[in-house]
Amino acid sequence: MANQKKMLIQFVFINSLVYIAASVYTPYISSYYQMNGMSKLEIGMIMSVGPFVTLFIQPLWGILSDYTGKRKQILQFLCIAAAATMLLYFLGYSVTLMFVCALLYASFTTALIPLSDAVITQKARENHLNYAVIRMGGTIGYAVVTIVAGFFIKENPLCMFLFTIIGYLLLTLAVSSVSKDVYMIQKEMPVKAEKRSALKIFDTNEVVYIFIFAVVNMIGLTIVNSFLGPKVLEMGFDQSLIGIMNFLSAMSEVPVLLLINRWNERFRAVYLMALAVVLTGVRLLLASSDSIVLVVMSQLLQGLTYMVVFYTSVTYISQHTLNGKASQAQTYLVMLQSGLGAILANITAGYIMGWLGTSAGFRWIGLTVMCISLLTLTVYQYFTKQRKEG
Repeated sequence: MANQKKMLIQFVFINSLVYIAASVYTPYISSYYQMNGMSKLEIGMIMSVGPFVTLFIQPLWGILSDYTGKRKQILQFLCIAAAATMLLYFLGYSVTLMFVCALLYASFTTALIPLSDAVITQKARENHLNYAVIRMGGTIGYAVVTIVAGFFIKENPLCMFLFTIIGYLLLTLAVSSVSKDVYMIQKEMPVKAEKRSALKIFDTNEVVYIFIFAVVNMIGLTIVNSFLGPKVLEMGFDQSLIGIMNFLSAMSEVPVLLLINRWNERFRAVYLMALAVVLTGVRLLLASSDSIVLVVMSQLLQGLTYMVVFYTSVTYISQHTLNGKASQAQTYLVMLQSGLGAILANITAGYIMGWLGTSAGFRWIGLTVMCISLLTLTVYQYFTKQRKEG
């Protein structure tokens, strides 16, 4: 019991710092680009660097982690490298330098969440720990730090890079404080061939629909994250309001985390994710408004959009992954979600926003996201019915 409590505290602390470290950088970096004269297309291109890295480089960290078993050392290296990358932002400002910084930062940080989640979700299940409580640490930490950081960044935008360095160094210490045994994941056991899915490392083909919803949802959420900050600045507000909006966004995840386990027990993962993606479309429609009240309200849907999809997909994949493939499975989710989904979002949205304008772009993309979700759900129901009748 004492060991369980100690492990829970350690996991909450690590998960909190994973999101705290990113909370000063992620919500504000697109606004930083705009303040320095970047066009929407340039912002979209720079913001696509991370997703490209997620798609092509980040999976290598997952494979290396599973192959060597040295998850602790890999996490330590990634944290230190991410902190070191932030120093490059102090060299000055140019589109080329921002591109290099974004490339290096993404190369190290995009693997942190899937690698830590691979360990935490499995250990939580093995030791009967509530993953929702662990994840809540990241939510609350993100909410508190992002609102405080907004007031400092308003006065000096370079503060975001200094605070990010501190965050990743603290995360390094947190990872180092945990015993190496905690990072050990059960090796793969023989599995009957008929249980293998088309994706080889999963025991069900239903995971394909989980991936589709995750990708479509990320398209909508990435557009919100990349272009809502610049829109708020265009409306005449400043970084402090962006901080408040991100605080409200993160805190909206708390009630969802308190209820998500009940929802997952009562409803199929596919239905929960389909509803969440439709709500992401609604969120984009609210963000398209010229009323700051409705724009702020769009952020209150963060819990029902991002967290439902994140939590449901992570736990679903953890439950349906073959033993010994945990890091790779979570990496594939992030690769498709934060890689493919975010690339499509940033590049497409960059053109659409430049062509139609920010508000009209939000509206058209929101409607498209809703339609794709409903179409995917219809296809799922059709094939499920066919399989039962067959």
